[in-house]
Order: sequence, then structure tokens, then C-alpha cells
Amino acid sequence: MLLADGLCGRRSLAGLGQGMVTRGMTSNDDTGLKREASEQLERLGLSAYAARTFVALVTLEGGTAKDVSEVVDVPRTRVYDAAEELVDQELATIESSTPQRFRAVSIERALLVLSTEYADRIDDVISNLEAIGGVESSLRRETLWLVTDADEIERRIEEFLSAADETVLFATAGSDPSASVVDDLVGAADRGVAVSVAGVSQSVEQRLEATTGSIDCDERPWDPETIPVSTVLIVDDERSLLTLETADSLALWSAEEPNNLLVFVRALLGVDQ
Repeated sequence: MLLADGLCGRRSLAGLGQGMVTRGMTSNDDTGLKREASEQLERLGLSAYAARTFVALVTLEGGTAKDVSEVVDVPRTRVYDAAEELVDQELATIESSTPQRFRAVSIERALLVLSTEYADRIDDVISNLEAIGGVESSLRRETLWLVTDADEIERRIEEFLSAADETVLFATAGSDPSASVVDDLVGAADRGVAVSVAGVSQSVEQRLEATTGSIDCDERPWDPETIPVSTVLIVDDERSLLTLETADSLALWSAEEPNNLLVFVRALLGVDQ
């Protein structure tokens, strides 16, 4: 599946997610965050009522029109239209119940949906500007790919590592890499590739260090509590892969220049390879 590169809008969306899941705040703080999140969603294209309804559904983890109207400033009768808009945007689902109940998609899924929509709008603007100016942009958003199959993600990681010539950065916030991925990391180091890993368990560190002395073990460069990223792979400063912390397998990868995913990873996570 080919995915337009909407990652320029993803940093603000990550902040949006943080605001909606923060716990232990005062009532005034909570109200301010809801308002800010709603305004951010409006700037990304949702109507005011849809934006507020989405924020309410995230707050409630699902609810009826009455529930939503009690949490945010949306008339009960308008919640239904707002929910339909969210469903059309693939940001919510409607449960078959009486009364109807609505549920927001996960923040990770919303991030993907909204960033893709945002990218489509940017693409339209750039296309028009290119036509007006008679020039062509060097950016190629069509080089970003989405993978939702766990086996394919594993295969892509192993392919990138097997092709590494100079540098590898592998960082994880989830479970340890599979034995085959560890083998590929060791194999890369044996070929003289400068390999760095972060976030792996002590047992994996010990195996890597016992096999080769050229692997650096560092701390993970991001906080998984605030950034829903589970794995980052950067190879030769050209190929990049990022998996999101979701219930289902979800990864973005790019291996062509200009690599906008690589730019995003470095900006968001502070990676400097």
C-alpha cells in the first residue's frame, strides 16, 4: 500500500495525543487541554462539533450522544451528525445499540488517518504551486510505504540489515528483536558496519557484545509513554523504518531519496546518526 507522506503534521498530532491521555490534572487544566485539542483538530480539517465530539469520545473511551454533550459543548442533537463525520473520516465507529454508542479509534490510528489527510492537502497545494511556477518540487511523498503485516515488517527489517554497508541504528520500546534480527545485527557488525542498539534487554546486549565488540548499546532516544513508537531502524543514513505502538502491526518505511521518513524520525526522536 502506498501512503502519501503526511509526517510533517505528525509532530503536532503526537502532542495532541499526549494532551488527550494525560491523567491527574486539575479540572481547569483538563478543560484547557480539551479546548486546545479540539482547536488542533479543527485546524486539521474537522468541523468544530466533530472535533469536540472526538475529544469527548477519547475522554470517555466511548459513549452516547448524551454522554458526549455532557463532556463538551456540543448539542445532543448535533452529536449524531458529528459522529457521522468522524465515521466518514475513519476516526470513530458507531455501535449497534439503543441508544447509539460511539467510540473513537485509537490515538495511533487517528494520527495515521489525520496525517495522511493532511498530506493530501499539502500535495494539492504543492501541485498547484508547481503548475503556477512552472517548476517541480524535489520532494517525493510517494516514496513512503505502509505495512500492516507482522511477517512483512520482520522481513523488511532483515532486508535492511542485510543490505547495511556503513551504519545501523536499531532502537526499540517494545519486546526484544527476534533471534533472526539479532543475527542480522551481529552479521552487520561482522561486516564492519557501525551498529548501535537502544532499548534492548540486557540479555540481548550481552549476546551482541559477546559476539562482536563493535556494537554500541545506548539508552532509547524517546519516551514510549509520550511517543507511540515501538521500533526505529536507520540504515546507512538512507533507509528507515518506524513501527507504531498499536494493537495491530503497523510500520512505515522508506528506502528512496529524498527520505522524508528519515527526516521525521530524526526531528521527532532527536536521533543523530
